[in-house]
Amino acid sequence: MINAIVEDLRLDRPDLVVFGFIPHAGIAAQLVGIPAVVYTPFPMYRPWVERWFLQDVPDDLKLGIVDRLPGRLRKRMSKRLSTLVTRSGFFRQPSLVRAAQEHGWSNPQADMFGMFDVDIQLVNDLPSYYEGQDIGPRTRIAGPLFNKPADVPVPQEIANHFAGDGAPKVFVSMGSSGEKEYLLTAIDAVAGMNCRAVVVCPPHVVSLDEARGHAGNAGNVLLTDRFVPAPAVNSLADVAIIHGGQGTVQTAVYAGTPVVGVGMQWEQCTNLDRLAQRGSAIRIPRGKWRVDRVRGALEKLLTDPAHTTVAKQLQAELVSTDGYQMTGDLIWDLLSATSGSGA
Repeated sequence: MINAIVEDLRLDRPDLVVFGFIPHAGIAAQLVGIPAVVYTPFPMYRPWVERWFLQDVPDDLKLGIVDRLPGRLRKRMSKRLSTLVTRSGFFRQPSLVRAAQEHGWSNPQADMFGMFDVDIQLVNDLPSYYEGQDIGPRTRIAGPLFNKPADVPVPQEIANHFAGDGAPKVFVSMGSSGEKEYLLTAIDAVAGMNCRAVVVCPPHVVSLDEARGHAGNAGNVLLTDRFVPAPAVNSLADVAIIHGGQGTVQTAVYAGTPVVGVGMQWEQCTNLDRLAQRGSAIRIPRGKWRVDRVRGALEKLLTDPAHTTVAKQLQAELVSTDGYQMTGDLIWDLLSATSGSGA
């Protein structure tokens, strides 16, 4: 993969490389000597990761005793684990480091931090999340950047369903990395509540037939496997049930909707924890994602208007932060500086 990207860069000689969380591309750009911009979900800066990467003890550790610890102690543990996590295989990537070094890669940081050590690291998120934190010399917090709603109307069946008897409205959408058991649990939860729920069932996650088996004859649940304009539907809902992917989280913030969430990965847990710390979300650990816990979290968000108030505050913050303009300016400034044109 390194070979293929290096060959492409040498053949095309672009003025700038813009890439996502693909370490091979960072290695190749450094080997060929081409300016580069990388999108990362968090600052790929060792001191930041050691101090701030984890907001809570990761669910994947499955330490039952941790769930019973006071919040303060959990916070201390998460800071300690953030220091240790840089030594994990995810950040070290020894096989990839060896392959890169065989090609002459000699970054002093022989790990993922070195692979993403390019001109600019763009983190497309709310700047307020990083206030007072040392994010490193190459990282720029450039504001949220996600697919804004196209000019597509909400499907009539969804609009009609949400326009029902005045019951609270819940939108369930777990995105591409959601897992079936968690989505089915969410369906079980809303099917037994006094609410009107719309549930997106991606075919690669769960079939409509299996989802219907969980919803039963509950007339308050609308299941769909069609494309749904998520920001617009989020805006119609009182609460959303989501996983913690950055785009899914930012879509809920864009809509001003409080969320109940479950993270599939460490980074997704952190995305949800940031909202929970502000007061617009409840994150349920994977091991505790049960029908009763999901219902309890929904009831809490629906009955306490403070959560919606915070969600609207975050919405205003997002709307006032033009991530598209900030990102474009940063990339253009780098391109102008490296080309020497001053354009």
